[in-house]
Amino acid sequence: MLNLVGLGLRPEHLTEEARKVLSLSDKIYLDTYTNIVPEEWIASWESMVGKSFLRADRSTLEDGMKAIISEAKVSNVSVAVVGDPLTATTHISLYTEALKEGIDVRYVPGLSIHTVAMSLSGFEHYRFGRTVTVPYLWRQSPSFYERIASNRSLGLHTLLLLDLHPEPLTIRTALEALLYWEKELKRGVIDLSELVVGIARACWDDCFRFVGTVEELMEISFPPPPHVLIIPGDLHPIEEETLYVLRRHSHGKCKGTG
Repeated sequence: MLNLVGLGLRPEHLTEEARKVLSLSDKIYLDTYTNIVPEEWIASWESMVGKSFLRADRSTLEDGMKAIISEAKVSNVSVAVVGDPLTATTHISLYTEALKEGIDVRYVPGLSIHTVAMSLSGFEHYRFGRTVTVPYLWRQSPSFYERIASNRSLGLHTLLLLDLHPEPLTIRTALEALLYWEKELKRGVIDLSELVVGIARACWDDCFRFVGTVEELMEISFPPPPHVLIIPGDLHPIEEETLYVLRRHSHGKCKGTG
């Protein structure tokens, strides 16, 4: 049996279903590749589950995928993922390869940055287009910029996830990347006066949200990554009002109702 288990975005998000599945596992791999995982969170999850977690980096999850699948043929193996386990290509590949090998796979969903970031932005979820990742080597290709341009041509908002490897990108760097390709390609994706939404460490104790112009966000001192950025498309009147209220009255701490 292979279990793909979502942990949510902090220890308090662990569901009862996830706890039960993990507690019955013979081995638990914790994905430390697709998200930043504080050591104190790992200790909390281990305490709640009553089992130790094995840290799994990219080589374990991708290069070592066959080994995980082989173990799942003869024992109850879980891969625990911060967020939701089927929002990343790495875990979808593991899911499909296990099914091809005739292994039973259990999917346990978890609260994801995709929905949380959209909610914190104040924008309507169904008005978002394709989610885009800004790569660490962003100068090599404008493909991420082109995807935002495609979303905007349809009037859709864009959720930007920022690469974590070999080191986490920041909101400032992501904006610099967008401005660089705007200067090169001039697709009208972004300018210094554009209103955008920056979110740092969503659901962490020091979660921080700022709604402002590109120029303003580039000067803000955000908490350390993980960071996400949201580029608005066409705004519904309700979204316009929400953006105005957040810009005027809700800068800063965003955990809970703050």
